[in-house]
Formats: sequence, structure tokens, C-alpha cells
Amino acid sequence: MIHHTDDPDKTVRNLKRHIKPGGKLILWVYAEEGNFLVRALLEPLKRSFLLRLPKPIVRLLAEVLTVTISLPVYSIYLLPLPSLPFYEYFQNWRRLSFRRNVLNVFDKLNAPQTAFIPREQVQRWMSPYEFREVHISCYQGISWRASGTKI
Repeated sequence: MIHHTDDPDKTVRNLKRHIKPGGKLILWVYAEEGNFLVRALLEPLKRSFLLRLPKPIVRLLAEVLTVTISLPVYSIYLLPLPSLPFYEYFQNWRRLSFRRNVLNVFDKLNAPQTAFIPREQVQRWMSPYEFREVHISCYQGISWRASGTKI
């Protein structure tokens, strides 16, 4: 996951070096856009406290948070209120199993570093001088997906 590496730009440069002409690069990264609450609240808490906890405790915390988050997801977020934070994300949440959602929460609590990538950075990675048939789109309001065929 590029957004969990020391240097996402360097990681993408390395990936691009290994793609032959005509080969396809497909990326998915956390977006800077749409993740204000995660960046402002969760990330500082993670860096100052959560990363010091033993992994089994973090896993238990992920399970408790998944149950807690599920309460509004299966009630308030069923209403047609797209202005709610993470509205698109929680629509997908209901499609996934409890175990999968626990793993998603655990990833957010446990990853030692997380970069939130702005669209402009993804666009630079998929330069028209290097790629054709470029597709960049927002996924569930919180991430970017990008693909392109190397020239």
C-alpha cells in the first residue's frame, strides 16, 4: 500500500521503472480530500498512543470500534443524507462482513505511517508523458484509484 510507505513518490517511481511499455499501472491510495476527520483526530491519537499498544489490544479495540461504528451505520446512515461525513464509505461498510470491517478499522489504527494523497499528486504520478488511457477517480469519497498504460 503506497500510502503506508516512507516515501509514496519514490515508491511510485520504483513501480513505474518495472512496468514495460504497454503494461498497466493500477494504484489505490487514501485521499487527502474527504479524510479531514481521520487526519485531524485519528492520526494524532494513533501516533501518540495507539502504536505503543500491543497488537492484540489494538485488534480488540478495532472490534469494539467496529461494533460502535456499526450502530450509526445501520441507523442514521441508512437515511438519504449524503452530507454526513463518510456517507459513501459507510454505504460500502454495510456490504462487507463484520470481519472485513474489523480488518479495515485495525489497518487505520495500526499502520505506523499513513500518507493522505491529494488528487494533484496522483495526477503527477500518471503523467500523460508516461501513460495513456489514464483513469483517475475518487472512490467512496476517501480514496483515489488510478490506472494507466505505460507508453
